Formats: sequence, structure tokens, C-alpha cells
Amino acid sequence: MSFNSTYSPILELVSLPRLTKYRTTFKPVTDAQLYGTYIWVQHVGGALYPLLQSLEVTLRNTIDTAARNKFGDFWWDNIACNKNDVSRTRFYRGISEAKNKLISEWEKRERERLGLRYNESIPTTMPVWSHDKIVGATTFSTWQFILNGDFSDQRNIPNSSFLWPQLLGKAFRQYHLFDRNPHRARSKIMNSIEEIRNFRNRVFHHEPFWSGTNNQTTAIDSVRAKINKIETLLSSIDSRKRDIMVDVGLFMHARRVCSLQELNIHINAEPEKNNYTQKQKRNIRKVAMKSNKNTQTSTWNYAGMVFGIHRIR
Repeated sequence: MSFNSTYSPILELVSLPRLTKYRTTFKPVTDAQLYGTYIWVQHVGGALYPLLQSLEVTLRNTIDTAARNKFGDFWWDNIACNKNDVSRTRFYRGISEAKNKLISEWEKRERERLGLRYNESIPTTMPVWSHDKIVGATTFSTWQFILNGDFSDQRNIPNSSFLWPQLLGKAFRQYHLFDRNPHRARSKIMNSIEEIRNFRNRVFHHEPFWSGTNNQTTAIDSVRAKINKIETLLSSIDSRKRDIMVDVGLFMHARRVCSLQELNIHINAEPEKNNYTQKQKRNIRKVAMKSNKNTQTSTWNYAGMVFGIHRIR
């Protein structure tokens, strides 16, 4: 980024009140550093997206698979609940909202297809929603709420109609990472999911997602703690899922981007000085020129690891 440009027009479009927390926490001195901080935060959010998306989908599918294998396709109609009025249970509200979403989307498509106005009746018959359609339309919160005590049998009756604790080891193969006692583990897992879900909402809604602090190092550490918690949650479900994400570099990438060193790249006009030899510089220059010319990341293998170089600005 250029540090000689006038940044006031673009900062006004970003919204100056929104940038207050950026100023308070990261303390940029110039408008260029403020905008650099803002862009860096967007890069962090982008690096977090695949972690958050993977956790949401993995959590949904692991619980759904365990429950479906035990209680059938529409298992939510067959399980026990500690509340007499299940309509007031947040999990069931999530299922109802998923069905309503499917109905709304279907009605919109049919009206567009048939050229009907909003107040005209639809002559076609509404489809019966499949298990997969309903599950696919649920929100992240639905799978947090299924873990609460409403669906837990505190008496530990064998083969009961409650999901928990009998299916905890099926849905969370390594729940002991949170606690060896299944009741406490379920509660701790649920609380961790709620924490990450709230964090995910701030990331996806482009809100400041670091913990309230006036120190940039502490702010970065707070986000890295969330990355660690996501990794632990995924490991508790199935360590193989976590291992694959490690192998393709998702956690490494998120931790690299969410660092003070990466922030400094975006707020400093001059890069760090490196004491490369002339030969090293010549070799790097060849790779850098190729990367710049083709607008791509140039990669190479070293000791079983993959490295890359690309132009930053």
C-alpha cells in the first residue's frame, strides 16, 4: 500500500465511528496505518473463515449422524426432552425456523416461476422437506442448543431416548479433551461452542472480533485463543478432521496472519531488513520476478514442507 496517498476519503466510507476500536486497540499514528490495520483485520477474518465454517458443518454433521443412526431420519421427533412444551425449547425452534426458511424460499421461487404477485395463492403443492433439506437449512445455534440439558438423561438409563450421554462418544470421539465425565464434558463443549458461535457472528458481520482490550498484543492473543479452541473442538469430534486441516495449512495460515509481524507488514511503509547474501538475493529475485509477473504465489518444497513467495503490495 502507498503511504503517500490521502486516506481520509476512504476512511470516511469505511465509517469513522467503526474505526474507533481500531484506534483504541492498535493505536495507529497516521491514516495510512489506520487503513493498514483495517485491511489486516479483513485478512485475519478471511483466514478464520474456513476454520469457522469447518467447525459449524462438522458439528452439525457429527451430531446429526449419531442421532440419525440411533433414532431414524427425523430423529428430533423421536428423542426425549426434559421440557413438556418442546415448542419452547430452542433446538426445536431452530428446526421450525429451518422449515419456515425452506417454505419461504420455495414460495418465492414459485411466485417468480409462475409470475404471481405476493398476495396471489400458489396453485402448486408444497413439497415434503427431506431430512437433508431441513438439516441443511438450520443455523449454527441449533447445534449448540441440542447439547443443553434438555436432551440429557441425568439418570444414565441404558438405551434411553435421550441423546446424551449415550451418544456423546459417537458424536465427540474425544470428548475427554474437555472432561472425562460425559455430563461435564457435554456442558463444557456446549459452552465452548457458544463462545465460538458468538465470535463467528462478529467475524461474519465485520465487527471488531478481538476481546475488549487497549493492547494490540493482548488483542491478537485473544483471537489466537479462539483458533486454539476451534482446533480443540474439532479434535474432540474427530482428530482425523483436525489432522487434515493441519496438513493443508489452515491453522498455520490463520496463526501466521493473526500475528503482530503480519500487522506490521500492513502498517509500515518499509519492510524489515534481512541480511541476505548477494547470492541469496539473486535467487530470491528470480522467484519474486516470476511471482510478480504472473500474479501468483511461487512455491517450492523443502524438507517435506511447502513454502511460497508472493508480492504483498
